[in-house]
Amino acid sequence: MDTDTNKDTYGVLYEDGEEDYELCRHCVRHFKAYAVGETVEVRVDEDVFVRARISNVLDSQQKAEGDETALYEVIVGKGEKVKDVFSAVDIRRFR
Repeated sequence: MDTDTNKDTYGVLYEDGEEDYELCRHCVRHFKAYAVGETVEVRVDEDVFVRARISNVLDSQQKAEGDETALYEVIVGKGEKVKDVFSAVDIRRFR
């Protein structure tokens, strides 16, 4: 992420290679690591997300640094499904 102090805008390079330029400060936020017990949505297909709960952080050092590549163990649904491991890239906050 780059910032242009003259315009108070940001340029963002996403993990998939896409880029956005001149985004206002309200359109950009820093990554905040997920917490154990937090309800989230996880990507199970390209555009399909399902509700899940964070049950474990597999690399607490990455989480402590707010690293979005940290791996999270989640329980999908209401606990009836087996735990799966997801990268933060495939997790979003539940709305």
